[in-house]
Amino acid sequence: MKIPTLKTERLILRPLTLDDVPAIQDYFNDWEMIKFTTAPWPYPLDSARENILSVLSNIEQGKQVDWAITLPTEPRYNGFIGRVDYRFKEHYTDRGFWLARPFQNQGFMTEAIIATQDYMFFERKLETLRVRNNLSNIASRRIKEKTGGVRIGEEEAEFSHLNEPLEVWEVTRENWAKIRGRKL
Repeated sequence: MKIPTLKTERLILRPLTLDDVPAIQDYFNDWEMIKFTTAPWPYPLDSARENILSVLSNIEQGKQVDWAITLPTEPRYNGFIGRVDYRFKEHYTDRGFWLARPFQNQGFMTEAIIATQDYMFFERKLETLRVRNNLSNIASRRIKEKTGGVRIGEEEAEFSHLNEPLEVWEVTRENWAKIRGRKL
């Protein structure tokens, strides 16, 4: 599956590659990030490589779309600062994301989500997107609120470092089109 490179005002979102392993291993090996995920802690030394190999296989099989979030002005790791992915499930699509802590609270993730949702809803014709976050992950909740998420409930996490429920949100193509001022 060909994943396009998307550009925003400040970011370049490009397909994830094995070249991103060092950045992911470095940035993601951070308790403040991992505590909201199912990743093991402490983060094993080869986890980023194993994850990327699995993701690339899923992409090849048409099960997932994944972008590296890059900031052209960032000199480290070819500008890599985070990821956003869409995983195709039986009745909906699930989205996940993370941004390295030095780049948080600057609007980068909202900018990346707007670009990728535009692509997924208007180019790929995705109908429904489900997104989740830990109850205590306020930053993730705010991104969902800013990018068309409607809270539809809570569910128990299959695994959670924080032992707390997950908020479940839904974004539909119809609602996203209204927000973006686009006709379907």
